[in-house]
Amino acid sequence: EDQYAAAPEADEGIPKTCYCGSEPVVKTSYAPKNPYRRYFSCNNVDDGECHIWKWWDVAMQEELRETQIQLRMLKEINSLRVTR
Repeated sequence: EDQYAAAPEADEGIPKTCYCGSEPVVKTSYAPKNPYRRYFSCNNVDDGECHIWKWWDVAMQEELRETQIQLRMLKEINSLRVTR
């Protein structure tokens, strides 16, 4: 029996739920390779199980891209309504 769900709500954009069901938090990297770079993680990360981890800037870019797609679709739907 699996303790955690197969995947959080979505892999694209801002993570809203960790694999364990917890809400992801934003943390800061202090590694020399990525100093002060922000990322999403889970407060339960030290329990040895699988948890969400994603760079904050990557999540924001994905979220913006998805929002732009949705906006384009809404504009197209609205233009179709006007032409009827």
